[in-house]
Amino acid sequence: MCQKSTGAPAAVLAWVVRQSLLWTGEAKPLEYRSSPIAVRSFCGKCGSAIALAYDAGDEIGIHTAALDQRAELAPAPQYHYGAESQLPHNGGKLVGRQ
Repeated sequence: MCQKSTGAPAAVLAWVVRQSLLWTGEAKPLEYRSSPIAVRSFCGKCGSAIALAYDAGDEIGIHTAALDQRAELAPAPQYHYGAESQLPHNGGKLVGRQ
């Protein structure tokens, strides 16, 4: 689902506790239920993917490419969801793994 949602072979998400996130600006992201277990957020103006939130968790994954100050992040790979649907042309390597 990430590949279809982002239009890319992989998505890089920064996971934060939902209660620690504060949306600022003119409008909050719009949401849609992308599966029985998760909701995705997107920009209502340009359509950019913004976030992923699983119903059963207390974290929300923010698409790092959607952040204005993304260069300030120093993410450490922790999760590899959807590895079964990785594309064959990436050499079989998951992002963040050797």
